[in-house]
Amino acid sequence: MDAFIANLEKNEVSPDWNGVLEMVKSALILNDQLAASHPKIYVGTCIFLLWQPVVLTWPFKICSTLLGIPLTILRIPLAIARWFVRCLGFGNNTGIERNSFASRYQSANYGGRVPRDSLFSGMQSFGAYNEEPKGQDDGIPAYARLLRIGVMVLLIRYLVF
Repeated sequence: MDAFIANLEKNEVSPDWNGVLEMVKSALILNDQLAASHPKIYVGTCIFLLWQPVVLTWPFKICSTLLGIPLTILRIPLAIARWFVRCLGFGNNTGIERNSFASRYQSANYGGRVPRDSLFSGMQSFGAYNEEPKGQDDGIPAYARLLRIGVMVLLIRYLVF
């Protein structure tokens, strides 16, 4: 460790595979010590991680929720504007609604054709934008599958060896 700090101070850090292998060895030694000193807790934790490998996403979900609160506050004016545009007749996924201000304006000014990049086409796009959240993916993420495999290997290693 002192050599590592000395290299950091000299700015002569060059990563190599020997350091990675030493870290893996140290992690396995720590794992074995935990398993030997607390076998019931170790097995219980392994079983819990096999059952719920996505437990590591809970802190990220909490952080995204906390960060999402200011974003939600910023989206309130946008939601009010979208509601107003839809009240004018620019429907959500339905196009221009019948007998609305938007339909009367379109027939009076444009007929059947709306010019590209006009204010009217922008309002049409803005009103038609759907903010419905996409379905949540209930599948297990790739990192959770890798965690599950790693925990299974460690548990088998503990039980067999």
